[in-house]
Amino acid sequence: PGITVVDAIDGALPEGGGCWATPGNAAEWYSYTPTVTQLITISTAIDENPFDNDVYDTRLSVYTGSCDALVCENGNDDISDTDYRSELQFVVIANQTYYFTFDDRWLDTGFSFSLVVDETYTADCSVTLPFTEDFESIGDFYGCYTRFDQDGNGASFIQESAEFGTFATNSPNADDDKNDWLFSPAIPVQANGTYTVSVKFNGADSQTASANESFDVVWTDAPDPATNNQTVVGSYSDIVFNGTSLDDIEAQATVETTTPYTPGVAGNRYVGFHATSLVGGAFLLLFEYTVTESLGTNDAAQNVISMYPNPTKSMLTLVQNSNIESVQVFDLLGKNVMNQTVNATTAQLNVTELASGTYVIKTQSANGTQVSKFIKS
Repeated sequence: PGITVVDAIDGALPEGGGCWATPGNAAEWYSYTPTVTQLITISTAIDENPFDNDVYDTRLSVYTGSCDALVCENGNDDISDTDYRSELQFVVIANQTYYFTFDDRWLDTGFSFSLVVDETYTADCSVTLPFTEDFESIGDFYGCYTRFDQDGNGASFIQESAEFGTFATNSPNADDDKNDWLFSPAIPVQANGTYTVSVKFNGADSQTASANESFDVVWTDAPDPATNNQTVVGSYSDIVFNGTSLDDIEAQATVETTTPYTPGVAGNRYVGFHATSLVGGAFLLLFEYTVTESLGTNDAAQNVISMYPNPTKSMLTLVQNSNIESVQVFDLLGKNVMNQTVNATTAQLNVTELASGTYVIKTQSANGTQVSKFIKS
C-alpha cells in the first residue's frame, strides 16, 4: 500500500494479450497478496499525476492465477470520457496473489499509482425477497458473487462502473464461444413457492466487433457450473447494441422475465447467468435483475387474500382471513414504492399516484407473508 513510481512501461505483455481485445506492446507488472480479505483501490488519478490526458493516459488490468494461466479479474482504461487516468476498486481474498499491470496501449511514459487498502470491509450477502441487484456495490459483487471462466480465455464476469451506468459484463472471445458463469448470493426459497427473475440487459460493440450475445438464466442448488441440479428458466439470444449511443444504452436495454421456478424443497438456491455467445461477438451487459416470490398452495392457504378491483386506477382493496399487519408494494425492478401499516383484516390502498404497470404486493401477518401482483391501469 502507498504510492509507487513507474519510470517507464517496457516489460512483457501477458500471454495472449491479457484483458483487452486490443493489447499494447509492453506492460509493467506488480503483485499483491493480502493476509485478510480486503477492499482495495488502485488508481493513477492522484496528485502525483495532475490531470493532463496528453501526459497521463493509463490502462490497468488485474489478474489471478499463474503466469502461464492468468485469469483476468478486472480492468479499467479511463475513469471517465474526459479523464484518461485509471482506477479500480475490488475485493481481494486472503492469501490469494493478485497481479496488476499497466500496459502501453496509449502511452509508455512514466507515472505513479496508489494502492489503498480498506481492511474494515465486510460484504453484505444477505437476500430478502423481492431482491434487486443493480451491481452498484463493487464490494458486494466481488464478495458475494461466484464467477467461472469455463471457456478458459482468462476472463469471466466483472463489475464495471461507467458514466452511463453500472453493470456486470464479460469480454469478447476471439477464438471460442463464450462459456462464463455468474452466480448470485444464496437465495432462500420455500417448498412449492414460485420464483421469477426479471433481468435488464443490452449488448455493446467493441472496437473490432459488433455485439451478438446470448445467455441463459439458470436456478441451481450450488454456485457451481458442475452442480447436477440446474433448471434453465430463460434463454436469450441475438442480443445486439440497442440504442443510439452509450448515453442511452441502459435506457434502451431489454427487460425480460423468466418462466417461473418452483422448488420441491425449501433451502438456498442460486441464480446463475450463463454467457453462451458465439465466437466473434463483443460485450453482454447485465444492468440489474430482480427475484420475486409467490407462496405455494400450502403456504397461501394460511393467508387467503383477495384483491379488487384488479386492474385498478385508484383504490385497491385487500381482504385476508387473518389480520394484516402491514403492506408493502414493489415495482418489477424491486423498488419499494409504498408502505402502509394496517392491523386489520381489510386494507385499502390509494395507488392513484403510481405509474401504470404491474406491481408486487406483500402482506405481512402473524401467519407469514403473502406475495401477490396487481395491475395499475
